[in-house]
Amino acid sequence: MAVILPVYNAAKQIAQVVEEVRDFASVRPEYSFIFVDDGSTDDTRTVIANAIKGIANVSLTGYEVNRGKGYAVRFGFGSIDARSYCFTDSDLAYPLELLDTIRAELSCYDVVIGSRKLLQRPRRPNLLRHLLGEGYNYLMRLTLGLPYRDTQAGLKGFNREVIERILPKLTICGFGFDAELLYIASKEGYSIQEIAVQERETHNYKTGKIKLSKDSLRMFRDLLRVRANDLMGRYG
Repeated sequence: MAVILPVYNAAKQIAQVVEEVRDFASVRPEYSFIFVDDGSTDDTRTVIANAIKGIANVSLTGYEVNRGKGYAVRFGFGSIDARSYCFTDSDLAYPLELLDTIRAELSCYDVVIGSRKLLQRPRRPNLLRHLLGEGYNYLMRLTLGLPYRDTQAGLKGFNREVIERILPKLTICGFGFDAELLYIASKEGYSIQEIAVQERETHNYKTGKIKLSKDSLRMFRDLLRVRANDLMGRYG
C-alpha cells in the first residue's frame, strides 16, 4: 500500500512525524510512504529529505508552487504504482496502526473512509470548528446527495482500479477535494465503506492548515463546483 502524506510549511513540527513514519516503515515493508511537499516556502523539504535517508520505503516528492491539499494528494497518487493507496494528514492525526484496518477492509470494498461520526463519543474541536464542520456536512449531503456524515477525516484508502479511473477526473485542489473524490467514486458505482476512527488525544486542531472562515467558504464553493461539473458532464 502506498501512503500519501501532503505537507506544507511544517518545518517546525515535521521532524517528529518523519521519525514516527520511519520507525513504522522500517518494520512494515508492505507500506510505502510518500511525503508530498506542496510548495513549502520554509525548510520542510530539507528537513524531510535529511530525515528519510537510508529508508527504502519512505520517499519525498513535490513541486515549487503551493497548490493545495487536493493537488498534493493527486500528485502523490500519480508518483507511485501500487496495489492500493491511502492518504492521511501529515500531522498524523490518526494512529498509523489504522492503516492495517484500511488495508484489510480494501479486500472487501473499493474505497474505505475514516469517520469520526461513527464513534459513540467523538472528540470535538472548539465550538466554531464543530459548527462549521456540521454545516459543511449538511450542505454536502444536500448538494451532492452523499450519505456520509464525515467526508473530511484525513484517512482514506482506495484500491488501484479506483485511483486509475478517478484520478483524471478530479478538479478540486483544496480541501473540497475529499467530497469530489467520494462523489465521483459513488457515481462510478464503487463500494464505499466507513470505519470508525479516533484522533489521537495529542492531536492539536490549532496546528491544522484550515483557516476556519476563509477555507470553510472555499469548501462550500467547491461543493457547488462539483455539482456544476457533474451537470456539465465532466465526470462522465
